[in-house]
Amino acid sequence: PTTRYLDVPDGVRLRLLDWGGQGIPVFLLHGGALTAQTWDYVCVGLRAAYRLFAFDLRGHGGSSWSDNYQIDRMAQDIADSARQLGISAVHLVGMSLGGVVAAEVASQYSSMAKTLTLVDVAPGVVFEGTATMREFFRRIDSAGSVETVVEAAMQTNPAGDRERIAYRMATLLRQRDDGRWVWRRDTRQPTDFQRLLAEVALLGEKLSRLDLPMLLVRGARSKALPSEAACAFVRSLRDGRLVEIT
Repeated sequence: PTTRYLDVPDGVRLRLLDWGGQGIPVFLLHGGALTAQTWDYVCVGLRAAYRLFAFDLRGHGGSSWSDNYQIDRMAQDIADSARQLGISAVHLVGMSLGGVVAAEVASQYSSMAKTLTLVDVAPGVVFEGTATMREFFRRIDSAGSVETVVEAAMQTNPAGDRERIAYRMATLLRQRDDGRWVWRRDTRQPTDFQRLLAEVALLGEKLSRLDLPMLLVRGARSKALPSEAACAFVRSLRDGRLVEIT
């Protein structure tokens, strides 16, 4: 992909990966603590059919840090980016935090949303289901090598594919001047999970009013989003569909 940078209000510069292509534009938004490269494998698979743009949300990856990480502000970042790119309508796809941002874009800027796809995020999420992942990121403040982080990730998820985990860890880390490896995100203040959960709880109310095709994708082994909650959310939508990935 081509790396591009866009300046949005309040002095933030967003980094995005432009995968080219001639198809309908798709904006891909990653989860908390992740980066645009979370979507690399997806983009390799879909780039022949769509024009794909994967964003680093503010405070993540190569985008600027900020003092404002409100969901509506991040949604405005995406809307501003679309205008700068000359794009009037897009398919919105987001996982976890990115899903909440994508939903806010669809809600506040409905004319630009052709469809909305949410990955493993909907009202009824179980916060405790993310404990292992949150503890992994919290435990590693810095590391002497990327391989050290890969080993820790394999211990956390022994069933994971080592090659893919190594690739992902390499995209999530940056090397400081002292040689230590740290996460490529703003770590100055802890994530306000209670605020984020409150935003997730409002998704049903916000999205049920929209006449927009929506897809919820759930991992069949997901501990964060129970199947019952996923089904209930999709039933509340005017044009909703659920796909479970086994």
